[in-house]
Amino acid sequence: MEIAVLIKPVPEAETRLRARADGTQLDAEGVKFVLAGYDESAIEQALLLREATPGSKVR
Repeated sequence: MEIAVLIKPVPEAETRLRARADGTQLDAEGVKFVLAGYDESAIEQALLLREATPGSKVR
């Protein structure tokens, strides 16, 4: 079985986001990105499933 876990980095909760000077996008300079709690849980569950299912792979 192949197990896929999709993750997305998100800004740290304490981060204050700012718009760029032209107002078209967020300014990500200096922003620290982390994994969301749900993503960490999904990775942990995928690893547990891999251990319980011989021959499976996590991607």
